[in-house]
Amino acid sequence: MSDGLLAIRNLQKLQSEWTTLSRKILKSYDITFPQFRVLNGMHELQASGKRMTQSMVSEHTGIDVMTLSTIIRNLENRRLIRRQESRSDTRAKNVYLTTIGLSFIEEMEPIIEQAADSFFEEFSSDLKNQFCQLY
Repeated sequence: MSDGLLAIRNLQKLQSEWTTLSRKILKSYDITFPQFRVLNGMHELQASGKRMTQSMVSEHTGIDVMTLSTIIRNLENRRLIRRQESRSDTRAKNVYLTTIGLSFIEEMEPIIEQAADSFFEEFSSDLKNQFCQLY
């Protein structure tokens, strides 16, 4: 097997193991991994102080717009976010974390961060640094 294919296989295995672990943690919060990614991405974008559109969240999280729309609708039903039509572009929707959503993500982020640190502890610091520099 070539080095490239081996690297791809190892990255896929790593992603699968991380997704499995994070899903177990997020299950206790009754939230899916993609929903967490959206809330976390929105939290990061909100820190910039700019209005967020669904397309900005899509670009930031790497989740396609159609899938994101469904996730946002589910988060909106749980009152974790709210959507509002953009005044400057009627095709766009601005999205906001609600107070409940902000509290929710601020509670979950340190738990996921701790899990990620523990997950990568088994790797050498050089390998961990290489993975962290990729993103």
